[in-house]
Amino acid sequence: FLKAKSLTSNLEQFLKAGQGWKSPDYVYTNQFWPMDSASTFGAKGHDIKFGTEAMMESKDYHLPCSDDGQLHNCFFGMNFEVDFELTDDYVGPLNYYFFGDDDMWVFLEDPEGNTQLICDIGGVHQAAGEYVDLWNYIEKPQGTTSKSDSETERPKEKYKLKFFYTERGASGSTCWMQFTLPSVNAVPVIDYTGGVKNTLTVNKEINGNVIDRAFDFKIEFEGEKPGVATNKYTYQIREKEKDENGNVIKDENGKDKEVIVKTDSIHSGGIFQLKHGQIIEVFGLPDKTKYTITEADYPEYKPGVGEGSTGQITANETVEGNINWKEDDLVHYINNEIPYELPETGGSGMELYTIAGALCLVFGAGFLYRKKFRERRA
Repeated sequence: FLKAKSLTSNLEQFLKAGQGWKSPDYVYTNQFWPMDSASTFGAKGHDIKFGTEAMMESKDYHLPCSDDGQLHNCFFGMNFEVDFELTDDYVGPLNYYFFGDDDMWVFLEDPEGNTQLICDIGGVHQAAGEYVDLWNYIEKPQGTTSKSDSETERPKEKYKLKFFYTERGASGSTCWMQFTLPSVNAVPVIDYTGGVKNTLTVNKEINGNVIDRAFDFKIEFEGEKPGVATNKYTYQIREKEKDENGNVIKDENGKDKEVIVKTDSIHSGGIFQLKHGQIIEVFGLPDKTKYTITEADYPEYKPGVGEGSTGQITANETVEGNINWKEDDLVHYINNEIPYELPETGGSGMELYTIAGALCLVFGAGFLYRKKFRERRA
């Protein structure tokens, strides 16, 4: 029987539980209690801690006992997304497996943006399983695409899976899933509520000769909340979408269209790269988190920040600031190209060389006159 504390890792391990009920019945669970580590767990104004036998028998509460007889932070939900690319030569499986409680809904979004429900386990219930073969909902791309260099390219189609999960059974929590997908990437879920925007945006601009070059930046985080410096934060790098002639493409509202260049995660002390015109947006940063961004030293450029930036330059290449959920947190990095100048040597300048050149002309003319005069006498 399960005796260990709740788990937020090793979720593939299922253990026997149920002794908290004083019953011969038992269940297998991976003890999915991610909110037990929340700083507000049991705090005033938040859900109380419950799950022990004492809380169940209390005349004041009479709350249900948990599977393992321990206190837990119940009633929570989560949602996330992944995308994957499918080509006409992929013949492998497209599988999704789920086992858990309570509600789980999975939606599939096709390349045109149409969405359909492919997994629906609703209601409060014991852990249940579901298997989905995505080939039942997807048509394999066909044909090839011609490129400008006369080569051909296999067609690619991008799909998204959107997951919505809630735990509201108040006694046990199990959540395990697995999928087999090609070229899969995590997609940041942007859900601004109540005027809260927990992101940091950094963009890059070069004044001067623009070259196709990636510039290195180091980002660091500090804060009062636990895990600020060790957590990984999802980010996206975007740039404006252009046509084959290099012109920025507009959407139906006349705004510049953007394309996602990269999606990844970063922690304090991590390095990211930006080219001219690119933007990075880091998601999920706690309120009042202090950030420090340091660009690598490039002697041919003078660094600066543009109008509207919330951060402040503390050194030549370093910007510091604090996340404020009530406003946009933006750092606009501008690199001004330093014009090349000949070094000053402390010499006499060009005047001496001008005088010397003039004397050479005078002496040369006199030399030529004497030579012509001798030839006439001869």
